[in-house]
Amino acid sequence: MNTFLSVEPVAGFALGLGALLGVFVLLILLFMLGLFVFWLVMLVDALTRQNWPSEETKIISIIILIASLVMQIWWLAALLYYFIIKRPLDNGNAISFFGYSPNQPKATTSQSEKSSSKSSKKKSTKKV
Repeated sequence: MNTFLSVEPVAGFALGLGALLGVFVLLILLFMLGLFVFWLVMLVDALTRQNWPSEETKIISIIILIASLVMQIWWLAALLYYFIIKRPLDNGNAISFFGYSPNQPKATTSQSEKSSSKSSKKKSTKKV
């Protein structure tokens, strides 16, 4: 009997490799299921939250979370929602997008600032 052509060692290796691959796939599936549950919790939080800075922020957040499911980036949208919106609002901080916070009044220039800027423009146009 020739041991070089034996199938048993190859079959054992293939069985072990298949089991390892199966465990790896199972861990990936459990991780993805956990992220999907996290996305659902973030969506429920967005739908039921009462302390939104504005109605527009609430609507945009919900649309982004729902659209992310269609675009297959729901896990990213859930993580971004958690760190950008949920945590600051839970801590009582205002959220701001692109430097604009809805709680702050828009900056307006006072009348004295306008007059001083006009006088400085007149001085700079005089010839020496």
